[in-house]
Amino acid sequence: MEMFDVVIVGAGVAGALIADALVEKKHKVLVLEAGPENQNRGQLLERYYSDPNKGSASPYPNHPEAPKPGRGRDYYVQKGKAAFASFYERRVGGTTWHWQGLTPRFMPSDFRMLSQYGVGIDWPISYEDLEPWYLAAEHQLGVAGDNSIDFGSPRSGDYAYPSQAQSLLDLEMGKALKGHKFRNVEVEVKPHRAARNPNVCQGSSSCMPICPTGAKYEAVVHVNKARNKGAVIRAQSVANRVAIGDNGLVSKIHYKTWDGQEHTVEGKYFVLAAHAIEIPKLLLMSSMDGQRNVANSSDQVGRNLMDHPLQVSVASASQNIGAYRGPQSTSVIMTFRDKPTRKTEGGFRVEIFNAGHELFGAPNQAIRRMIESNLIGKDLQKAIRDSASKELLLVGETEQLPDPENRVTLSTEHRDALNLPHPEIYYSHDPYSLRGIETLKQFHQFMFEKMQATNIFHVPRVLGSGHIMGTTRMGNDPKTSVVDANLQCHDHQNLFIASSGVFPTGATANPTLTIAALSLRLANYVNNRLKTG
Repeated sequence: MEMFDVVIVGAGVAGALIADALVEKKHKVLVLEAGPENQNRGQLLERYYSDPNKGSASPYPNHPEAPKPGRGRDYYVQKGKAAFASFYERRVGGTTWHWQGLTPRFMPSDFRMLSQYGVGIDWPISYEDLEPWYLAAEHQLGVAGDNSIDFGSPRSGDYAYPSQAQSLLDLEMGKALKGHKFRNVEVEVKPHRAARNPNVCQGSSSCMPICPTGAKYEAVVHVNKARNKGAVIRAQSVANRVAIGDNGLVSKIHYKTWDGQEHTVEGKYFVLAAHAIEIPKLLLMSSMDGQRNVANSSDQVGRNLMDHPLQVSVASASQNIGAYRGPQSTSVIMTFRDKPTRKTEGGFRVEIFNAGHELFGAPNQAIRRMIESNLIGKDLQKAIRDSASKELLLVGETEQLPDPENRVTLSTEHRDALNLPHPEIYYSHDPYSLRGIETLKQFHQFMFEKMQATNIFHVPRVLGSGHIMGTTRMGNDPKTSVVDANLQCHDHQNLFIASSGVFPTGATANPTLTIAALSLRLANYVNNRLKTG
């Protein structure tokens, strides 16, 4: 039986950062990853280029041994009032292969929603507790930013790169909105803080689903750093059971390799860093076979599933706005993340997309319409250029309150190639977030009108942002939470959870930077525990 100081399940951003930090301190570290290790960007790009639909799942094959959600896949067993539409990648590097690299911090008020606004729940830690780890995470991820930009949270230290340049669309939107107020609040268009290397970006406008040049941070950076320092990385190794000893501590992790063989590994400490869907799934599977309530004496494992409900709106600009040039999004409106109406409706932020109408099948659909209008040759080329250059896309994200009935359980009917159950999901949108969505529609309409846009369309259904949170939340009370403020399971003192699953509330910021900050904080805590025996 193999023995490690720390066994980590999951090689995404959380697992990679923790592995690198711990192996740096000379600890013996193993990382188990359910998915494949294919870092050949060229092969993944060829899959994307050859797919006429250019879907979110195009570059990444689905493996029956480690299935995942995505277009045309039925990995989620949907049982709720609303379909849970957000996806993730199961592979070395995780979903950082498939993200924009956007890294806003949470604001101080995001950690005290109940005490400040009377909704949701307060975190067991404050912004001030996490601020030094935000600084460390921004350094590790190579965040491009500017200290003159303040999104409502205290300003940061030095960034790896200056802020990325704003696009033509950003500048035109800023001009159109300058001096105008929405609900008595002046609107500001600011550049994103992002984990990108602007010197490598070629402006392909395809950060998602895959960056052609590797210009944004991907967790394979820290996977490789950890491996080079001595960490053991095992891909195609699907954890399926957390074994608890008579002393209440985790004794081992059981996992299956893709060939169906079963393995076990022992450790002093164990960190579940797989995902906010896969972690509760693993814990619930572990509560079978004679073991009861693994990390779940609170009955909170799998509960309080959250996303950032998404409002997408499209239009045609009155002039060339340079669509399809630059990163997918270079500027954002953060003005409404925190506002007095947060007592009754979700705060929100709006990303200004440079990617035209690609979320709606562009340019294929537009070209088809033009051909049907008998346009050919140079006339067709000119029409395509003119139409595409004016495509406007706004994406607004609001916050969702934790609800114990929004949850992940195990399917009793659907199993994967390794005979492991699919996640069964119960999900609905609460009135708080739906009111935020309605305000987002009004704000999008306001923005379009200031831009003198035409052909305005607000997508009528609420979409998912891919920001999957909750399901193993942190808290001080073992009766209402899964982990404590150090991300240590209340029930098992050598088991930790590192993911957005520990978020008590979701705020309106992309979760990755906060995951990274919490992970570095956790690594420091585990390192101190190992040093003191």
